[in-house]
Amino acid sequence: MTIDVTDRRLNVQPLASVIGAEIGGIDLSEALDQQTVAELETLLLEWKVLFFRNQRINYDQQIAFARNFGEVTPAHPIQRGHADKPEIFVVESRTAKKQFEHGTERAPFDPRDEPDPIGTPISPSSRIRPSPPSFVEL
Repeated sequence: MTIDVTDRRLNVQPLASVIGAEIGGIDLSEALDQQTVAELETLLLEWKVLFFRNQRINYDQQIAFARNFGEVTPAHPIQRGHADKPEIFVVESRTAKKQFEHGTERAPFDPRDEPDPIGTPISPSSRIRPSPPSFVEL
């Protein structure tokens, strides 16, 4: 079901009855006019999550798009963002990261990189960390 409102220039396709809509009729690589920004703000308040499919935008265009809605902050409060663009936090598969050569810096230890992460029921006992001392002796 596409929602058609005469003053809307964007195509809005609800993805569920309460939350989420796909937005069409927009090119995020181009600068947006104030009417489009206002319409997107209204849609975001209405649908809570907006999806823009098949957009070919680079990091600078993504940051410019975000600036339409306020100050752009570092991408993640704990994890580092992209080395050159801290506003960008790459969230995608390891295969895509390797293919596009971004997000390749490694954390000192990431248990997801281990074939059998520490603490899983099938971990060999030599890899299980000892429990910290208890403050209450029973």
